[in-house]
Amino acid sequence: MTFFAFFTLILAAVLEVGGDAMIRDGIKDKSLFYLAAGVGLLALYGLFVNVLSTQNAISRLLNFDFRSLPGANDWQFSNQLGLYVGFFALASVGWGHSRYGDTVSASTIVGLFLIGLGGLTMQYGQKIWMIFRG
Repeated sequence: MTFFAFFTLILAAVLEVGGDAMIRDGIKDKSLFYLAAGVGLLALYGLFVNVLSTQNAISRLLNFDFRSLPGANDWQFSNQLGLYVGFFALASVGWGHSRYGDTVSASTIVGLFLIGLGGLTMQYGQKIWMIFRG
């Protein structure tokens, strides 16, 4: 995975978790500002999570050639989101622990490991399989 892809997936996860948290806080505190900010963050998340699989379209939309970044390539949508779920799970557990005081149990850690392993398998499983096949 390139730095560009890694950064994009982390940024998307932080935007999604942050947007969800702001909406949660907006509902709890009856704050229209937090609700609107949460919606805005979720819209940005939608843009960033799709950068890897729709670089051509987003490059035209934003008038910036994402394909020119080192290591940038078009990813398959399902594989990209499969890998992204691992980033999202890690960000949500971290955010929940730091912002809301959620406890992180051993089963949560095992779950994070399995989710991460599943995402890596979706993204890189075919390449690994080809190595073992010879």
